[in-house]
Amino acid sequence: MQWGKLPIAIVLASAFIPAAMAQSSPNADSCLDATWGYLRATSYEYGAVNTRAYPLAVSFKPRNGPMVQKTGEPGQAFRTGLSYAKFEADRKKSGWVATICRGGEVPDRTISDSTWDAVLGGKYACRKP
Repeated sequence: MQWGKLPIAIVLASAFIPAAMAQSSPNADSCLDATWGYLRATSYEYGAVNTRAYPLAVSFKPRNGPMVQKTGEPGQAFRTGLSYAKFEADRKKSGWVATICRGGEVPDRTISDSTWDAVLGGKYACRKP
C-alpha cells in the first residue's frame, strides 16, 4: 500500500514546486508588435495599442531621449508623447527600445547602453517587483 501512495505524492509535489519556484515570466513584446506607429487616435504621436485583455507595463526609450514609462490599459493606446516632426529622423537614425510586461510586473533588466542590444532582441523576462 505504501508504494501506491508514492507516485501520487510525486505527482502532487511536481505540480506545486514549479508554481512556487516561478519568479519570472516571459516578456510581452508580442502584445504590441503589430501596433507600433504614429497613431491617428493620439494625434499621430508614436505609440502602440494594447490589444490584450489585461494591462501592459511599458518602458519606452529612444536612443537619444528620455525614458517613458506607463501602463497601457486594455484597448488603450500607449503614448510616447513623440510626434512625427520631433521623432522620425531620430527613430530612423538611432532607433528605440521598449520593455513590455504584464501590468504589475517589471523587466529583469533596465534599459541602458549596456543592455540596449539585449532588450532590442527581446532578451529579458518580467517579474513581480
